[in-house]
Amino acid sequence: MDARIPEKLSLAGNITDNFKRFKQNFEIYLAATEKDKKDGRTKVNILLNIIGEEGVEIFNSLNLSDQDNQNYEKVIEEFEKYVTPKKNEVYERFVFYCRKQEQEERFEHFLTDLRRLAKSCDFKISEEEMIRDRIVLGVNNKIVQEKLLAIDKLTLQRAISVCRSYEATMSQMKELHGQGQELKIDVVKQKSNQKTQKEPTTKKNEIFKCKRCETKHKARECPAYGKKCHKCGKLNHFQIACKTKQVHNIDQDENEEEEDQLYVGTIRINKIGKKQKEKDSWYEQIEVEGQKVKIKLDTGADTNLIPLKIFQKISHPQKLVKTRINLEAYGGYKLKVVGKAELECKIHNKESRQTFIVVNENGETIMGKDACESLKLIQKIGRVEERRLKTCIQSSKKNPSSNKRQSKGEARRTRKKRDNNQRRKSYWMGKSSCDCRKTRWILKVMYGPT
Repeated sequence: MDARIPEKLSLAGNITDNFKRFKQNFEIYLAATEKDKKDGRTKVNILLNIIGEEGVEIFNSLNLSDQDNQNYEKVIEEFEKYVTPKKNEVYERFVFYCRKQEQEERFEHFLTDLRRLAKSCDFKISEEEMIRDRIVLGVNNKIVQEKLLAIDKLTLQRAISVCRSYEATMSQMKELHGQGQELKIDVVKQKSNQKTQKEPTTKKNEIFKCKRCETKHKARECPAYGKKCHKCGKLNHFQIACKTKQVHNIDQDENEEEEDQLYVGTIRINKIGKKQKEKDSWYEQIEVEGQKVKIKLDTGADTNLIPLKIFQKISHPQKLVKTRINLEAYGGYKLKVVGKAELECKIHNKESRQTFIVVNENGETIMGKDACESLKLIQKIGRVEERRLKTCIQSSKKNPSSNKRQSKGEARRTRKKRDNNQRRKSYWMGKSSCDCRKTRWILKVMYGPT
C-alpha cells in the first residue's frame, strides 16, 4: 500500500511541537504501510531514514548502548527527552491565564489552543474547570460572556455549547443578510429653499434589520444599546456592525475648507425587483482609469458616486482624499463615505478628469449632471429667453393680422424654420406664435446623447 512519507524533522521554531507532529505522522506511516509489525531494529532504521540529517545527528549524540539502539521505544523516549526542555510550571500557567480570544479568531481555534496550553500546566483533575474559566474570561464577545456568567453551575461542555451556538448563529445571520437585494443609489441635490420631505418612520411593532447589531428586532429593542464596540471603542453598536475600516492611505486635502461647498442631502435607495427592467434608466460604458465601468447617468445628481469595491478594481488606484461630505440614505441611514478621488474618464474620444465620492456600499456608479455635460453626454438643445417672448407679444399687438395672410416666401421660411426646430428636437407646447396674448409659453428642454 502506498502512503505519504512524513516530512523531515524541523529544528526551527518550537522543536518540542515539531517532534510531536513528526512522531504522530511517522507512526501513522508505519501503520498505513503495515511496518509497525516489524521488529525494533527495522523500525529504528526506517525512522533514521526519514527523520533527516539533523535528526540523525541528534540520534548520534544520545550515546545509547548497542542494545538500546535497536529498541524503537527507547529511541523515541530519548528523542522526547532531548527535545523537551525542563518545564517551568509557574510560567506555563501564566501563559495559560493570559490567553484571550483574538479579534476575528474562531472559537474552535481558541478552544484547541487552551487545551494545548493546559497540558503543560499540570492542572490534573482541575484541568476542565481551568479551561472553562479561561473561556468565560477570555471570550471576545461581551454578549456571550454575559450569558455564560448567568448560567448556574456552568460546566465546560455547556460553555463550549453556548459559544459554538452563538458563533454559528451569527455566521448564518451574516449569510442571510448578505444575499439580500443590491441597493440602487441615486444622488439628489439638496436645495436650500426646498422643504424637507417627511421620511416614513419605522412602526413601533415592525421588525427590521438593525445596522447597530446586524440582527432583526423591533424598534427600541436593540441589544447593542449601551454596549461598547471592541473594535473602535464607541458605544451603542457591536463589533460585527462597526463601520470603522482602514482603506488605503487617506490624505487630507489642504485646499479643502472647514465645510464642503458641495453638500448632498439625501441618497434615495430603491430596491429593484428582478422583473423590473432598466429601460427607465440611462447607462453608459465609460472608461475610468483605463477600465470599462457601467455608469448610470443621472442629470439630477449633484455629484459623482463610486462604490469602494469598483474603485478598488481600477488598475491604477488613486489616493483617496478626506472629505466632509455626508451622504444620507432614504430612512436616515448614513452611507459610509470613504473619501473622494480624481479619476480620468473617457468616452467617444472625450476625456475629462472628474471627482468621485467613494462610498463603502453596494450599489451603482453614478455620474452627475456636470460630469455628463463635461463629457458631452448630455446637451441643452432648446432655450427660451424673456426678451423673445416680449418681442413676440409686441409684434402681435402691432400687427395682429400678420399671420392671417402670408406670402409664399414667408410661408416657405416658416416651414423651413419649423423643420429645423424639429431636427434640433426643440418642442414648443402651445398655440401658434401669433396668439401670444392668449397662450402661456412653455419650453421643454430635452436631454439626450449627442
